[in-house]
Amino acid sequence: MKFVTLVNRNYVIASAIIFVIASGAAFYILQILLIERVKEEILDYEQMVIYELESGSTMNTLYPIIELNIVDESYSVENSFTKVFIEDKYDDGEAEPFMEFVDVVDICGLNYKLTIRRSLVEYDELLLSISILLISVLSLVTLLAVWINFRLNASVWMQFTQNLDIIRRFSFRDSKGIELKKTSIHEFNDLNNAVVELTNKLLVDYEAIKKFTENASHEFQTPIAVILINLDEMLQEKISPGMAELIVSTQQSVKRLSDLNRNLLLLTQIENQQFGSIESIHMNDLTERKVKELEALTKSRNIQFVIEHSGHFYINISSVLADILINNLLSNAVMHNYPGGEVRIEFYEGILKISNTGEDNQLTNATIFNRFTKSNSQSYGLGLAIVKQICDTHGIEISYVKNNLHTFILSRSDKL
Repeated sequence: MKFVTLVNRNYVIASAIIFVIASGAAFYILQILLIERVKEEILDYEQMVIYELESGSTMNTLYPIIELNIVDESYSVENSFTKVFIEDKYDDGEAEPFMEFVDVVDICGLNYKLTIRRSLVEYDELLLSISILLISVLSLVTLLAVWINFRLNASVWMQFTQNLDIIRRFSFRDSKGIELKKTSIHEFNDLNNAVVELTNKLLVDYEAIKKFTENASHEFQTPIAVILINLDEMLQEKISPGMAELIVSTQQSVKRLSDLNRNLLLLTQIENQQFGSIESIHMNDLTERKVKELEALTKSRNIQFVIEHSGHFYINISSVLADILINNLLSNAVMHNYPGGEVRIEFYEGILKISNTGEDNQLTNATIFNRFTKSNSQSYGLGLAIVKQICDTHGIEISYVKNNLHTFILSRSDKL
C-alpha cells in the first residue's frame, strides 16, 4: 500500500470515528438542553398560576395542561419532573409525550395540588430538525476536510513522486550522475542528497568495474592466443604419444577458456549497450538461414527441423545481436537434443517458439537463464544468459516451458 494511501485511509477512518462521536454527543447535549428548557417553562408557568391564585383570580383546570385540585393539609408530594404519555382525546387518540410537574402549594390557607404538563411533541420535532441540520453540517465539514487532506497530501507528495520517477529512470549506462529536483520539504531534500551521493559513488564503482572487465577480457586474449600457437608448434615436433595427448588436452582447455572469455566480454558489451545500428529484423528469414547453417551438424545426428509460419516476428535490434540470439537458441536446441530428435520452430504474430526433444533436467524458468547454469559438462552455462541479456535490453520477453518438449517462447513487450 502506498504511504499516501495509508495516510488518507487513516485520516478518513479517524474522521468517521470523530464524526460519529461528535454527532452522538451533540444530539445528547441538545436533548438535555431542550428538556431543561421545558422544565424552566413549566416552573415559570407554575409561578404564573400561583400569582393568579394569590391575586384572587379564578384558575380552572385545563386538561392535560393544568390540573388544579384542593387537597387536605396532610397531603404531600415530592416535587419532581416526570415524562408521561397521555392519550389525545381531541385528535386520533394516540398517546403523546408530556413533561409533568406536580407540586403542592398553600395559597390563602388552602392546599392546592398543582399539576402542570408541557407537550414534548414540538420539542421532539425541533430536536429532530436541529439534529438533521447539525449532522448535515458536520457531514459537509468532514467531507470537506477529507477532500482538503487528499489535495494537500497529493500536493506535498507530488515533488517526491517526481523525484521517484527520475530515480526509476536512472541507469548507470548513461554515464552521468542523477539530478533530483529540490523540494520545499527539508526531509525530502535530505533524502535526495543521500540518493545523489550514493548513486555518484556507485557510478564511479560501476565505471571502474566496467573498464576493468573490458581491459581484462582484451588482455586475456593475447596470452591465450600465444599459448595456442605454442601448443600447435609443439605438436609439430617429435614428441611421445603421451606428451601429444597431454598437449591436445591442454589445447582444448585453453580453447574453452578463450571461448569463455569471449562470452563474458560479449555479455559485458551487451549490458553496456555497445552494439549500435538498431534496425527492424525479420526473425523468420534469419531463423531459416541459421537452420541451413546447422544442417551439417543436424544431419550427422539425424535431428529434424520443423518450421511453421503463422505470422511474422519482427524485433528492433542490432543484426549482430539478432544473429547471436537465434544462433544460441538453435545451438542449445541441438546440443541438448538426442539423436533422431526434433526441433520445432513456430512463428506467430509477434511470437517465436523454439521447442526441442531432449532429456529431462532440473532447470526451471527461474534458473535456466542464470550465468554458469548448465545441464551437462560440455556447455559453459553462458549461452542462455547471453540470450536473456539480449532480450532484456531490447524489450523482448523470453520464458522457458517444460512439458513433453523443452520450449523457449519469445514475444515483443507490446504483445503481452
